[in-house]
Amino acid sequence: SSAQDLKEAATTLAARYNCAILAKGGHLSGTNCTDMLVHPDGRGFAWEHPRTEGISTHGTGCTLSSAIAALMARGYALPNAVSEAKRYVSEAIRSGADIKIGHGFGPVNHGFNPLKMVNLSYCTFKSPPPA
Repeated sequence: SSAQDLKEAATTLAARYNCAILAKGGHLSGTNCTDMLVHPDGRGFAWEHPRTEGISTHGTGCTLSSAIAALMARGYALPNAVSEAKRYVSEAIRSGADIKIGHGFGPVNHGFNPLKMVNLSYCTFKSPPPA
């Protein structure tokens, strides 16, 4: 119910499962949101930001986690990946504000700012071993 509760929960989970935990504060009350990333050793990062208004919020959690994973695959450190992914999701919500699909909350606008495709021709892919 508060940013302090969020921090305590993230710290407990990080220690219990020996992994970094990103606790999102989007469901807390107020005009600002606080999100926290806590490592098992207790190191943490917090982001406080104005609530992103919009009705195109369906899929925000899946989009955030996928964006974090994609950015880490591109070499970003976890805290930087979280920052960039949060920025992406906020813009995807904002840019989808005028898109009406069905009833209720619509999806985030994933395609608001597409990146140039990456050339993977330098990669060598091995065939799977024979069965």
